[in-house]
Amino acid sequence: MPVRSPTPPAMKGYAEALRGGFRQPNASRLKTILTQPSPDHLQRLLDLGADDTGNDDELLQAIAAATPSKPKVATTTVWIGTGDSLKDYSNEKFINAVVLENQEAEWADLLLEFVQMNKARTSDVVVSVTSKSIRERLAGKLASIFGKSFPFAVGHDNASRLKQNPMDAHFFMDIMDTRFNFDSTKLFRLLRRLKTKPIFQSYRQHVDGIACRSNVWRVYFMGDTISDKLIVNGIQSISYSSMDASTTCSPSTSSDP
Repeated sequence: MPVRSPTPPAMKGYAEALRGGFRQPNASRLKTILTQPSPDHLQRLLDLGADDTGNDDELLQAIAAATPSKPKVATTTVWIGTGDSLKDYSNEKFINAVVLENQEAEWADLLLEFVQMNKARTSDVVVSVTSKSIRERLAGKLASIFGKSFPFAVGHDNASRLKQNPMDAHFFMDIMDTRFNFDSTKLFRLLRRLKTKPIFQSYRQHVDGIACRSNVWRVYFMGDTISDKLIVNGIQSISYSSMDASTTCSPSTSSDP
């Protein structure tokens, strides 16, 4: 009697995968992971970063190759009209709520097109998405956040640790509250021109398996201490491309003058 081969499991869609994870007893949070290069790529970044006279494009290409997450590119935004309902919640908490609470929504498949979520100054949520067609499909839909429903509205286009993780040996600077059109390439070229020896840059964290990422941009540098050329405004703010943003740095250097 012939033996039948077992039928392979069907591939889950994005919404079904989210539903399956939500049903698990311990699935109350999304897993976010640090965006960092592998040890294999790190030496290449160190070699290129040490050469102030080298080609910027070569280092930028090496950074692109070393970035483990290849997030989709945002082109526009849509707003979730929450008013001041989320003013006491961190970005991580409301991102977690948006994804987990809307897996049964009619627009759940569009979560894959979310690139970034931020709180606006008005405390509304600004969602950066991959295309205008996605924005149009979301317009007028309702999002559940912390058990309450809020409408989508069309936004504006212009709107021994070292052993375990070798990146811990390198000074970093975080630029807070970046938007989807943040020009990281221009920033990197400016840091190179200042001879601060940057070696890697990326969004600090992203949601594992999903394009959505944090709004904190992290730059790593060659050494383990702050460069003298970065000691401006107490390393608590940065002025760049008509934008003022707050910054934080490696814990060992965050209190430097």
